[in-house]
Amino acid sequence: MAQSTVTISRENEKVDSLYYYFNNGSDKKAYQQAQHLLTKFKNNKALANTNLLLAYYHNKYAAIDSSIYYTHQALKSKSTVNDSLGIRLTILAYQLLAMNNKKKGYITKVKSGTLRGQNSVRNTTRPICIIRIYMV
Repeated sequence: MAQSTVTISRENEKVDSLYYYFNNGSDKKAYQQAQHLLTKFKNNKALANTNLLLAYYHNKYAAIDSSIYYTHQALKSKSTVNDSLGIRLTILAYQLLAMNNKKKGYITKVKSGTLRGQNSVRNTTRPICIIRIYMV
């Protein structure tokens, strides 16, 4: 079923408010609301962004395995890679995976994750940013 633009915009506004809470010191509130809203969202963009927020939350509090799980969920939820927001999400997800794998000591996974993120940028017509390589 196609979703109405009103529903999609409401979900995107909720995700924006979650990121606002997270970035302004209310990360526990953002986490609780994100967990609650994750089951209700139908829009792929909202699901991917919420999963990425949860991944960053767990990364902040050193729950590395949970951060990796939510990062993979975000990558599964993203809709298209060809738009700039999808590319940005892919880049952020692979950077987060590289940071988490570095913390766990998996250097080969750090390299492969960074290369995957770089390749997703190179496959586009207009690269939008450069990925830093997280090496020891």
